[in-house]
Amino acid sequence: MVSAHSETGSETESETEWQSPHLTAAAWPSSRQSHVTSRSKSFAIPRRIDKRLNQLFDDLRRTRHSPETPQMSYKPTDASTRQWCRLRSLNWLRICLLIERGVLDTGELSVVDHRHGYRERDCACGYSFGGRRCTRFHCGCNGGINVGRVGDNLPGPGRIVELLQRRKVRIYDADLKMLTAFKGSGIKVTVAVPNDAVATVASSQQEADRWVRTHVKPFVSFIDRIAVGNEWLHGHKRDVSPLVLAMQNIHRSLVKLSLSKIKVTTPHAFDAIGFPPSKGRFPYPADMKRILNLLQTTKSAFTLNVYPFFAYKVNANVNREYAVFNPNSNHVIDMGRRYTNLFDAQVDTHRSAMAAIGYPDFPLVIGETGWPSAGSNARGVNIQDAQTYNNNLVKHELSSEGTPMRRNVRMPTYIFALFNENLKGGGIENNWGLYHPNMTPVYSINLSV
Repeated sequence: MVSAHSETGSETESETEWQSPHLTAAAWPSSRQSHVTSRSKSFAIPRRIDKRLNQLFDDLRRTRHSPETPQMSYKPTDASTRQWCRLRSLNWLRICLLIERGVLDTGELSVVDHRHGYRERDCACGYSFGGRRCTRFHCGCNGGINVGRVGDNLPGPGRIVELLQRRKVRIYDADLKMLTAFKGSGIKVTVAVPNDAVATVASSQQEADRWVRTHVKPFVSFIDRIAVGNEWLHGHKRDVSPLVLAMQNIHRSLVKLSLSKIKVTTPHAFDAIGFPPSKGRFPYPADMKRILNLLQTTKSAFTLNVYPFFAYKVNANVNREYAVFNPNSNHVIDMGRRYTNLFDAQVDTHRSAMAAIGYPDFPLVIGETGWPSAGSNARGVNIQDAQTYNNNLVKHELSSEGTPMRRNVRMPTYIFALFNENLKGGGIENNWGLYHPNMTPVYSINLSV
Protein backbone atom coordinates (compact mmCIF):
# COMPACT_ATOMS: atom_id res chain seq x y z
CA MET A 1 0.00 0.00 0.00
CA VAL A 2 2.83 2.37 0.75
CA SER A 3 5.77 3.43 -1.28
CA ALA A 4 8.78 4.62 0.66
CA HIS A 5 12.41 5.25 0.00
CA SER A 6 15.53 6.91 1.36
CA GLU A 7 18.52 8.75 0.11
CA THR A 8 21.40 6.41 -0.58
CA GLY A 9 23.27 5.74 2.61
CA SER A 10 20.65 7.36 4.80
CA GLU A 11 17.52 5.91 6.39
CA THR A 12 16.59 8.67 8.80
CA GLU A 13 13.65 11.02 8.57
CA SER A 14 14.22 14.30 10.33
CA GLU A 15 11.75 15.61 12.87
CA THR A 16 11.90 18.96 11.11
CA GLU A 17 10.71 17.40 7.87
CA TRP A 18 7.90 15.58 9.69
CA GLN A 19 6.56 18.78 11.20
CA SER A 20 6.93 20.99 8.16
CA PRO A 21 3.69 21.78 6.31
CA HIS A 22 5.58 23.00 3.24
CA LEU A 23 8.06 20.83 1.39
CA THR A 24 10.17 22.12 -1.46
CA ALA A 25 11.35 20.00 -4.35
CA ALA A 26 14.72 19.66 -2.64
CA ALA A 27 13.05 17.92 0.30
CA TRP A 28 11.67 15.25 -2.01
CA PRO A 29 14.16 12.34 -2.08
CA SER A 30 15.35 11.62 -5.60
CA SER A 31 16.59 8.04 -5.27
CA ARG A 32 14.45 5.05 -4.35
CA GLN A 33 14.84 1.54 -3.15
CA SER A 34 12.35 -1.29 -3.50
CA HIS A 35 11.91 -2.09 0.17
CA VAL A 36 11.19 -0.51 3.53
CA THR A 37 13.21 -1.46 6.59
CA SER A 38 11.36 -1.43 9.89
CA ARG A 39 13.79 -2.49 12.58
CA SER A 40 14.31 -6.17 11.78
CA LYS A 41 11.58 -6.46 9.13
CA SER A 42 11.65 -5.74 5.39
CA PHE A 43 8.60 -5.20 3.23
CA ALA A 44 8.40 -5.25 -0.55
CA ILE A 45 7.10 -2.05 -2.15
CA PRO A 46 5.23 -2.41 -5.45
CA ARG A 47 7.05 -0.50 -8.17
CA ARG A 48 3.76 0.62 -9.70
CA ILE A 49 2.92 2.53 -6.49
CA ASP A 50 6.37 4.11 -6.38
CA LYS A 51 5.97 5.23 -10.00
CA ARG A 52 2.45 6.47 -9.39
CA LEU A 53 3.62 8.56 -6.45
CA ASN A 54 6.19 10.35 -8.56
CA GLN A 55 3.50 11.17 -11.12
CA LEU A 56 1.18 12.48 -8.40
CA PHE A 57 3.88 14.66 -6.90
CA ASP A 58 4.80 16.12 -10.29
CA ASP A 59 1.14 16.92 -10.96
CA LEU A 60 0.84 18.51 -7.55
CA ARG A 61 3.85 20.76 -8.04
CA ARG A 62 2.43 22.05 -11.31
CA THR A 63 -1.04 22.80 -9.98
CA ARG A 64 -0.63 23.98 -6.38
CA HIS A 65 0.19 27.42 -4.97
CA SER A 66 3.81 27.39 -6.03
CA PRO A 67 5.58 25.28 -8.65
CA GLU A 68 7.99 24.06 -6.00
CA THR A 69 5.97 24.22 -2.76
CA PRO A 70 2.88 22.07 -2.37
CA GLN A 71 0.98 23.28 0.70
CA MET A 72 0.30 20.02 2.44
CA SER A 73 0.28 18.83 6.01
CA TYR A 74 -0.33 15.40 7.43
CA LYS A 75 -1.56 15.31 11.01
CA PRO A 76 -2.42 11.74 11.99
CA THR A 77 -4.92 11.65 14.83
CA ASP A 78 -4.24 8.08 15.89
CA ALA A 79 -1.10 7.43 17.95
CA SER A 80 -0.37 4.09 16.29
CA THR A 81 -0.72 5.71 12.87
CA ARG A 82 1.78 8.43 13.84
CA GLN A 83 4.20 5.79 15.05
CA TRP A 84 3.80 3.79 11.87
CA CYS A 85 4.34 6.84 9.67
CA ARG A 86 7.58 7.68 11.44
CA LEU A 87 9.25 4.37 10.69
CA ARG A 88 12.68 4.74 9.16
CA SER A 89 12.76 5.19 5.37
CA LEU A 90 9.13 6.32 5.13
CA ASN A 91 8.41 9.71 3.65
CA TRP A 92 5.19 11.06 5.15
CA LEU A 93 4.38 13.24 2.17
CA ARG A 94 4.21 10.19 -0.04
CA ILE A 95 1.77 8.55 2.36
CA CYS A 96 -0.37 11.67 2.32
CA LEU A 97 -0.39 11.83 -1.46
CA LEU A 98 -1.50 8.22 -1.72
CA ILE A 99 -4.33 8.74 0.74
CA GLU A 100 -5.42 11.94 -1.00
CA ARG A 101 -5.67 10.29 -4.41
CA GLY A 102 -7.12 7.00 -3.17
CA VAL A 103 -4.14 4.86 -4.18
CA LEU A 104 -3.64 3.75 -0.58
CA ASP A 105 -6.19 1.72 1.26
CA THR A 106 -6.06 0.99 4.96
CA GLY A 107 -6.37 -2.76 4.46
CA GLU A 108 -3.04 -2.81 2.62
CA LEU A 109 -1.49 -0.53 5.23
CA SER A 110 -2.43 -2.94 8.00
CA VAL A 111 -0.60 -5.74 6.20
CA VAL A 112 2.59 -3.68 6.06
CA ASP A 113 3.00 -3.38 9.81
CA HIS A 114 0.61 -5.08 12.22
CA ARG A 115 3.33 -4.86 14.88
CA HIS A 116 2.82 -1.13 15.25
CA GLY A 117 -0.84 -1.48 16.06
CA TYR A 118 -2.30 -0.28 12.77
CA ARG A 119 -5.56 -2.19 12.27
CA GLU A 120 -7.59 -2.44 9.08
CA ARG A 121 -10.52 -0.60 10.61
CA ASP A 122 -8.44 2.40 11.73
CA CYS A 123 -9.23 5.58 9.83
CA ALA A 124 -6.32 7.38 8.21
CA CYS A 125 -8.10 10.58 7.24
CA GLY A 126 -6.86 12.91 9.97
CA TYR A 127 -5.15 15.16 7.48
CA SER A 128 -5.61 18.37 5.56
CA PHE A 129 -4.73 19.07 1.94
CA GLY A 130 -4.08 22.61 0.74
CA GLY A 131 -5.74 23.89 3.90
CA ARG A 132 -8.94 21.84 3.31
CA ARG A 133 -10.05 19.35 5.94
CA CYS A 134 -10.67 15.84 4.66
CA THR A 135 -14.38 14.96 4.45
CA ARG A 136 -14.14 11.99 2.14
CA PHE A 137 -14.78 8.30 2.53
CA HIS A 138 -11.43 7.14 3.88
CA CYS A 139 -12.63 4.82 6.62
CA GLY A 140 -11.21 1.33 6.76
CA CYS A 141 -14.51 -0.43 7.27
CA ASN A 142 -15.53 -3.48 5.30
CA GLY A 143 -18.43 -1.87 3.48
CA GLY A 144 -19.12 0.59 0.73
CA ILE A 145 -21.73 2.77 -0.87
CA ASN A 146 -24.16 2.44 -3.76
CA VAL A 147 -23.81 4.99 -6.54
CA GLY A 148 -27.06 5.33 -8.48
CA ARG A 149 -27.26 7.83 -11.32
CA VAL A 150 -30.99 8.09 -12.08
CA GLY A 151 -30.98 11.86 -12.24
CA ASP A 152 -30.47 14.72 -14.68
CA ASN A 153 -28.59 16.98 -12.27
CA LEU A 154 -25.88 14.68 -10.90
CA PRO A 155 -22.15 15.43 -11.10
CA GLY A 156 -20.06 13.73 -13.76
CA PRO A 157 -18.03 10.55 -13.18
CA GLY A 158 -14.81 12.42 -12.37
CA ARG A 159 -16.40 14.51 -9.64
CA ILE A 160 -18.18 11.46 -8.21
CA VAL A 161 -14.89 9.61 -7.89
CA GLU A 162 -13.27 12.68 -6.33
CA LEU A 163 -16.01 12.79 -3.71
CA LEU A 164 -15.90 9.09 -2.95
CA GLN A 165 -12.23 8.23 -2.40
CA ARG A 166 -13.48 5.06 -0.74
CA ARG A 167 -12.40 1.47 -1.04
CA LYS A 168 -15.65 -0.11 -2.20
CA VAL A 169 -18.48 1.06 -4.42
CA ARG A 170 -21.41 -0.59 -6.14
CA ILE A 171 -22.79 0.81 -9.39
CA TYR A 172 -25.92 -0.36 -11.19
CA ASP A 173 -24.42 -0.87 -14.63
CA ALA A 174 -20.98 -1.11 -16.18
CA ASP A 175 -20.84 2.31 -17.81
CA LEU A 176 -17.50 2.73 -19.55
CA LYS A 177 -17.14 6.43 -18.72
CA MET A 178 -17.79 5.72 -15.06
CA LEU A 179 -15.36 2.80 -14.98
CA THR A 180 -12.69 4.84 -16.73
CA ALA A 181 -13.04 7.49 -14.04
CA PHE A 182 -12.37 4.86 -11.36
CA LYS A 183 -9.01 3.91 -12.87
CA GLY A 184 -6.15 4.71 -10.52
CA SER A 185 -8.49 5.79 -7.72
CA GLY A 186 -7.88 2.81 -5.43
CA ILE A 187 -11.65 2.20 -5.23
CA LYS A 188 -12.94 -1.37 -5.51
CA VAL A 189 -16.06 -1.56 -7.65
CA THR A 190 -18.98 -3.94 -7.98
CA VAL A 191 -20.42 -3.62 -11.48
CA ALA A 192 -23.77 -4.89 -12.71
CA VAL A 193 -25.49 -6.57 -15.60
CA PRO A 194 -28.71 -4.50 -15.46
CA ASN A 195 -32.08 -6.25 -15.49
CA ASP A 196 -32.72 -5.18 -19.07
CA ALA A 197 -29.48 -6.87 -20.20
CA VAL A 198 -29.96 -10.17 -18.35
CA ALA A 199 -31.91 -11.83 -21.16
CA THR A 200 -29.25 -10.89 -23.72
CA VAL A 201 -26.40 -12.26 -21.60
CA ALA A 202 -28.45 -15.39 -20.90
CA SER A 203 -29.16 -15.97 -24.59
CA SER A 204 -25.65 -17.13 -25.53
CA GLN A 205 -22.16 -17.61 -24.25
CA GLN A 206 -20.88 -15.31 -27.00
CA GLU A 207 -22.96 -12.43 -25.66
CA ALA A 208 -21.62 -13.01 -22.16
CA ASP A 209 -18.06 -13.16 -23.49
CA ARG A 210 -18.58 -9.88 -25.33
CA TRP A 211 -19.97 -8.21 -22.21
CA VAL A 212 -17.06 -9.34 -20.04
CA ARG A 213 -14.43 -8.34 -22.60
CA THR A 214 -15.97 -4.89 -22.96
CA HIS A 215 -17.01 -4.04 -19.41
CA VAL A 216 -14.73 -6.07 -17.15
CA LYS A 217 -11.41 -7.07 -18.70
CA PRO A 218 -10.09 -3.49 -19.22
CA PHE A 219 -10.88 -2.70 -15.59
CA VAL A 220 -9.92 -5.96 -13.92
CA SER A 221 -7.54 -4.28 -11.46
CA PHE A 222 -10.38 -2.75 -9.45
CA ILE A 223 -13.55 -4.77 -10.21
CA ASP A 224 -14.12 -7.30 -7.44
CA ARG A 225 -17.70 -8.46 -8.05
CA ILE A 226 -20.35 -8.62 -10.79
CA ALA A 227 -23.98 -8.34 -9.77
CA VAL A 228 -26.26 -9.96 -12.35
CA GLY A 229 -29.66 -8.31 -12.23
CA ASN A 230 -31.10 -6.52 -9.22
CA GLU A 231 -33.96 -7.98 -7.21
CA TRP A 232 -34.79 -10.01 -10.31
CA LEU A 233 -37.34 -12.33 -8.76
CA HIS A 234 -39.25 -9.36 -7.37
CA GLY A 235 -40.09 -7.84 -10.72
CA HIS A 236 -39.94 -10.64 -13.26
CA LYS A 237 -42.73 -13.02 -12.29
CA ARG A 238 -40.32 -15.28 -10.43
CA ASP A 239 -38.84 -16.65 -13.66
CA VAL A 240 -35.44 -17.58 -12.35
CA SER A 241 -34.13 -19.37 -15.47
CA PRO A 242 -32.81 -16.31 -17.39
CA LEU A 243 -31.09 -15.07 -14.24
CA VAL A 244 -29.33 -18.37 -13.55
CA LEU A 245 -28.31 -18.76 -17.19
CA ALA A 246 -26.89 -15.23 -17.26
CA MET A 247 -24.91 -15.85 -14.07
CA GLN A 248 -23.54 -19.12 -15.44
CA ASN A 249 -22.51 -17.52 -18.73
CA ILE A 250 -20.79 -14.60 -17.02
CA HIS A 251 -18.90 -16.97 -14.72
CA ARG A 252 -17.78 -19.11 -17.67
CA SER A 253 -16.54 -15.99 -19.45
CA LEU A 254 -14.51 -14.99 -16.42
CA VAL A 255 -12.94 -18.44 -16.20
CA LYS A 256 -12.18 -18.43 -19.93
CA LEU A 257 -10.40 -15.07 -19.62
CA SER A 258 -8.56 -16.05 -16.41
CA LEU A 259 -10.58 -13.54 -14.38
CA SER A 260 -12.23 -16.01 -12.02
CA LYS A 261 -11.05 -14.07 -8.95
CA ILE A 262 -13.97 -11.75 -9.77
CA LYS A 263 -17.09 -13.24 -8.22
CA VAL A 264 -20.58 -13.34 -9.68
CA THR A 265 -23.62 -12.71 -7.49
CA THR A 266 -27.19 -11.42 -7.71
CA PRO A 267 -28.80 -8.93 -5.29
CA HIS A 268 -32.03 -10.27 -3.79
CA ALA A 269 -34.79 -8.28 -2.12
CA PHE A 270 -35.53 -9.22 1.48
CA ASP A 271 -38.65 -11.39 1.26
CA ALA A 272 -38.09 -14.24 3.68
CA ILE A 273 -41.18 -14.65 5.83
CA GLY A 274 -41.57 -15.87 9.38
CA PHE A 275 -41.15 -14.69 12.94
CA PRO A 276 -39.05 -14.98 15.05
CA PRO A 277 -35.89 -15.08 12.89
CA SER A 278 -35.39 -18.84 13.34
CA LYS A 279 -38.71 -19.39 11.49
CA GLY A 280 -37.59 -17.65 8.31
CA ARG A 281 -38.66 -19.33 5.07
CA PHE A 282 -38.62 -18.40 1.38
CA PRO A 283 -41.93 -18.04 -0.46
CA TYR A 284 -40.37 -19.77 -3.51
CA PRO A 285 -37.69 -22.13 -2.18
CA ALA A 286 -37.09 -24.04 -5.43
CA ASP A 287 -35.99 -20.88 -7.27
CA MET A 288 -33.79 -19.79 -4.39
CA LYS A 289 -32.19 -23.21 -4.29
CA ARG A 290 -31.10 -22.88 -7.93
CA ILE A 291 -29.46 -19.53 -7.20
CA LEU A 292 -27.73 -20.70 -4.01
CA ASN A 293 -26.48 -23.88 -5.67
CA LEU A 294 -24.78 -21.84 -8.39
CA LEU A 295 -23.28 -19.42 -5.89
CA GLN A 296 -21.97 -22.29 -3.80
CA THR A 297 -20.44 -23.95 -6.86
CA THR A 298 -18.67 -20.74 -7.87
CA LYS A 299 -17.66 -19.93 -4.27
CA SER A 300 -19.47 -16.63 -4.25
CA ALA A 301 -21.53 -14.83 -1.61
CA PHE A 302 -25.24 -14.16 -1.72
CA THR A 303 -26.19 -10.48 -1.91
CA LEU A 304 -29.17 -9.34 0.14
CA ASN A 305 -30.89 -5.95 0.16
CA VAL A 306 -32.19 -5.20 3.67
CA TYR A 307 -34.39 -2.23 4.58
CA PRO A 308 -35.64 -2.11 8.19
CA PHE A 309 -37.32 1.18 7.25
CA PHE A 310 -40.10 -0.53 5.32
CA ALA A 311 -41.08 -2.78 8.23
CA TYR A 312 -40.98 0.21 10.58
CA LYS A 313 -43.04 2.35 8.19
CA VAL A 314 -45.99 -0.05 7.97
CA ASN A 315 -45.93 -1.71 11.39
CA ALA A 316 -46.75 0.52 14.34
CA ASN A 317 -45.63 -2.24 16.70
CA VAL A 318 -42.01 -1.85 15.61
CA ASN A 319 -40.21 0.41 18.07
CA ARG A 320 -38.22 3.31 16.58
CA GLU A 321 -35.13 2.69 18.68
CA TYR A 322 -35.17 -0.99 17.69
CA ALA A 323 -35.41 0.00 14.01
CA VAL A 324 -32.52 2.52 14.03
CA PHE A 325 -30.02 0.58 16.19
CA ASN A 326 -30.52 2.80 19.25
CA PRO A 327 -30.37 1.27 22.76
CA ASN A 328 -33.80 -0.09 23.65
CA SER A 329 -35.63 -2.63 25.77
CA ASN A 330 -37.72 -4.08 22.92
CA HIS A 331 -35.46 -7.07 22.43
CA VAL A 332 -36.53 -10.25 20.65
CA ILE A 333 -35.38 -13.49 22.27
CA ASP A 334 -35.23 -16.41 19.85
CA MET A 335 -33.73 -19.78 20.78
CA GLY A 336 -31.46 -18.10 23.32
CA ARG A 337 -30.37 -15.40 20.88
CA ARG A 338 -31.05 -11.77 21.78
CA TYR A 339 -31.95 -9.36 18.96
CA THR A 340 -31.47 -5.71 19.87
CA ASN A 341 -32.16 -4.26 16.41
CA LEU A 342 -34.36 -4.95 13.39
CA PHE A 343 -31.48 -5.16 10.93
CA ASP A 344 -29.97 -8.22 12.64
CA ALA A 345 -33.39 -9.84 12.93
CA GLN A 346 -34.04 -9.44 9.20
CA VAL A 347 -30.62 -10.73 8.19
CA ASP A 348 -30.99 -13.81 10.41
CA THR A 349 -34.51 -14.45 9.12
CA HIS A 350 -32.90 -14.75 5.70
CA ARG A 351 -30.14 -16.98 7.09
CA SER A 352 -32.78 -19.31 8.53
CA ALA A 353 -34.56 -19.43 5.18
CA MET A 354 -31.30 -20.44 3.47
CA ALA A 355 -30.61 -23.07 6.11
CA ALA A 356 -34.12 -24.50 5.65
CA ILE A 357 -33.34 -25.37 2.01
CA GLY A 358 -29.92 -26.81 2.76
CA TYR A 359 -27.57 -23.82 2.76
CA PRO A 360 -26.57 -22.97 6.34
CA ASP A 361 -23.56 -20.75 7.04
CA PHE A 362 -23.76 -19.20 3.58
CA PRO A 363 -21.67 -16.02 3.15
CA LEU A 364 -23.70 -12.82 2.80
CA VAL A 365 -23.08 -9.38 1.35
CA ILE A 366 -25.56 -6.63 2.23
CA GLY A 367 -25.97 -5.05 -1.18
CA GLU A 368 -28.26 -2.24 -0.07
CA THR A 369 -29.50 -0.75 3.16
CA GLY A 370 -30.43 2.79 4.06
CA TRP A 371 -33.16 5.17 5.16
CA PRO A 372 -35.01 7.95 3.28
CA SER A 373 -34.73 11.49 4.59
CA ALA A 374 -37.69 13.16 2.84
CA GLY A 375 -40.43 12.74 0.26
CA SER A 376 -43.36 11.58 2.39
CA ASN A 377 -45.26 12.19 5.61
CA ALA A 378 -45.07 8.48 6.38
CA ARG A 379 -43.72 7.21 9.67
CA GLY A 380 -39.94 7.50 9.92
CA VAL A 381 -39.38 9.62 6.81
CA ASN A 382 -37.19 12.43 8.16
CA ILE A 383 -33.59 13.52 8.33
CA GLN A 384 -33.17 12.64 12.00
CA ASP A 385 -34.14 9.00 11.57
CA ALA A 386 -32.09 8.65 8.37
CA GLN A 387 -29.03 10.14 10.06
CA THR A 388 -29.44 7.98 13.15
CA TYR A 389 -29.90 4.77 11.21
CA ASN A 390 -26.93 5.22 8.87
CA ASN A 391 -24.56 6.43 11.60
CA ASN A 392 -25.51 3.49 13.81
CA LEU A 393 -25.23 1.11 10.86
CA VAL A 394 -21.58 2.16 10.38
CA LYS A 395 -20.89 1.64 14.10
CA HIS A 396 -22.53 -1.77 13.94
CA GLU A 397 -20.43 -2.77 10.96
CA LEU A 398 -17.17 -1.55 12.42
CA SER A 399 -17.85 -3.38 15.68
CA SER A 400 -17.46 -6.71 13.85
CA GLU A 401 -20.14 -8.17 16.11
CA GLY A 402 -22.00 -9.89 13.30
CA THR A 403 -25.56 -11.00 14.01
CA PRO A 404 -26.82 -13.21 16.86
CA MET A 405 -26.92 -16.21 14.52
CA ARG A 406 -23.37 -15.55 13.22
CA ARG A 407 -21.37 -13.79 15.89
CA ASN A 408 -18.12 -12.09 14.83
CA VAL A 409 -18.80 -12.74 11.13
CA ARG A 410 -18.52 -9.52 9.19
CA MET A 411 -20.72 -8.85 6.17
CA PRO A 412 -19.62 -6.28 3.59
CA THR A 413 -22.41 -3.70 3.76
CA TYR A 414 -23.24 -1.10 1.10
CA ILE A 415 -25.20 2.00 2.12
CA PHE A 416 -27.90 3.17 -0.25
CA ALA A 417 -27.15 5.67 -1.63
CA LEU A 418 -24.57 8.33 -2.44
CA PHE A 419 -26.94 10.89 -4.02
CA ASN A 420 -30.56 11.92 -3.98
CA GLU A 421 -31.73 11.03 -7.50
CA ASN A 422 -34.48 13.20 -8.99
CA LEU A 423 -35.70 10.83 -11.74
CA LYS A 424 -36.52 7.78 -9.64
CA GLY A 425 -40.28 8.21 -9.55
CA GLY A 426 -40.92 10.76 -6.84
CA GLY A 427 -41.54 10.65 -3.10
CA ILE A 428 -39.11 8.79 -0.90
CA GLU A 429 -37.51 7.10 -3.92
CA ASN A 430 -35.77 10.39 -4.69
CA ASN A 431 -34.43 10.90 -1.17
CA TRP A 432 -32.17 8.07 -0.03
CA GLY A 433 -28.90 9.91 -0.64
CA LEU A 434 -26.19 11.03 1.74
CA TYR A 435 -25.49 13.92 -0.64
CA HIS A 436 -27.47 16.37 -2.71
CA PRO A 437 -26.58 16.48 -6.42
CA ASN A 438 -24.49 19.61 -5.76
CA MET A 439 -22.29 17.39 -3.52
CA THR A 440 -23.33 19.02 -0.25
CA PRO A 441 -24.32 16.61 2.56
CA VAL A 442 -27.99 15.92 3.23
CA TYR A 443 -26.99 15.34 6.85
CA SER A 444 -23.83 14.63 8.80
CA ILE A 445 -22.64 11.04 8.84
CA ASN A 446 -19.39 9.72 10.28
CA LEU A 447 -18.21 6.91 8.04
CA SER A 448 -15.03 6.38 10.08
CA VAL A 449 -16.48 5.88 13.57
